[in-house]
Amino acid sequence: MIGLDIGSTGSKAVLLDAVTRQPLWEAYLRTNGSPVGAAQDLVRLFLA
Repeated sequence: MIGLDIGSTGSKAVLLDAVTRQPLWEAYLRTNGSPVGAAQDLVRLFLA
């Protein structure tokens, strides 16, 4: 399960184990005035 929190100044993503709900991966980026771009960048980071 992946969750995104896109804010006005910072954006975060976290991947949780569906069974244990423990974080497996997380990332933070500055939003830089582009919430859609930040979400896309976080997904790209996850897929890399």
